[in-house]
Amino acid sequence: GFDLGIAGRRGEHLVFGIALQNLAGKMNYDQAEETEISFDADSVTVLGLLNGDDVIEALEDTRPIDDFSVTLPTTVRMGAGIKYGPLLLASDFVANMGGGGSAFAVPARLALGGEYRVQSYLPVRAGAAFGPEAKPRFSAGVGFYTGPLHIDAAGTLEGSMAVDQAVGFGAALGV
Repeated sequence: GFDLGIAGRRGEHLVFGIALQNLAGKMNYDQAEETEISFDADSVTVLGLLNGDDVIEALEDTRPIDDFSVTLPTTVRMGAGIKYGPLLLASDFVANMGGGGSAFAVPARLALGGEYRVQSYLPVRAGAAFGPEAKPRFSAGVGFYTGPLHIDAAGTLEGSMAVDQAVGFGAALGV
């Protein structure tokens, strides 16, 4: 497959773009194998454990399968950003075109974010992403830029902005 996009600028502060990703995209699998793992468990007794008896036996069977292909869903992505002095505000919308039944499907989401440069070397960032097919995500981060050294750190919560109610957490550090 291939991607196709266009970006533009309006005036000094506004940039925007649209992209179609995975046009005619396909993944071909050849020389594929299928693996089946089954478990057989014996009765567990304290004496058996103390004697070192095997309690669970795993059986693995791998066999070749016919070659096959998977069509990748075409995804549309649209975004815009506006910058005034030390403030940058950005939005991004992503969704599948057509059916979303593929394992490679991207859930439809609208993301909104911002960056404020406290100093030229110190950007502070925050954002949120929402969609009907996924839990909301909230993120915050900071950067430190000095000469050739750029350090960025961020954290993400999924499901809630409250740490004790979030169902997922992520962190990233870039140097």
